[in-house]
Amino acid sequence: DYMDRRDKVSSYRRFEQQLLEDVNCSGTHLLGVKKLKYSRYPLENYFRKFNDCLDRPYRIYREENKQIFSIRLTPGLVVEDMRMYYESDQFHYGTTLSASLGLEFEMMLPLKERTWSILAESRFQSFSSELPNNQTSAIKYNFIELPVGIRYYFKTHQRVSPFLNAHFVPDLSFTFAESGFAGKNLAPGSNYCVGGGLNWGWLSTEIRYYSSRDVVAEYSNMASTFHRIEIILGVSVL
Repeated sequence: DYMDRRDKVSSYRRFEQQLLEDVNCSGTHLLGVKKLKYSRYPLENYFRKFNDCLDRPYRIYREENKQIFSIRLTPGLVVEDMRMYYESDQFHYGTTLSASLGLEFEMMLPLKERTWSILAESRFQSFSSELPNNQTSAIKYNFIELPVGIRYYFKTHQRVSPFLNAHFVPDLSFTFAESGFAGKNLAPGSNYCVGGGLNWGWLSTEIRYYSSRDVVAEYSNMASTFHRIEIILGVSVL
């Protein structure tokens, strides 16, 4: 769009005629060209389909992203299920929802087309529950964990880049704010998580599945299973 001599917004549509006359293959219709936006990715897709139609080899040149480090703020929503086993008793708290907040550090590896990266993250989450008419079932689990992992980006012809990642979550985590169960402090063990999502520019979305975690791993007369599925929104701050 541009401002014409009468100070009105006008659109440059001459490119439509140029495409129909010079870059036209069977199946190209006027209506489809008229809907085409005069910007990089729509035009790039149009020329890619044109070359595919004529069975011509082609190459898409992209400016290499030279940024090696990035930092994202990663708030999330967690669907979780906690079971506690204490001597002969079992406590199942059911499926609950809670919020999480993280800060993710990513470093791209100097491999071909920069499709691999390594990750380090700090994530905060709070879980608190108790069963009706059973005071001994009360549990509080407020913690910061430190997942580390790798990520693989799939190259596409679009601005959006799908990715997969895997993390190891070490038993090095920090509990606070009176975290405990049955008068004992929690001592979480390690676990793993896998996830995937989409990245476009400064935004990303991810869904992540965590393997079971024992939050009382140091006690011989206690055990637990803590399952989580997390939906994460990433916003770049660097």
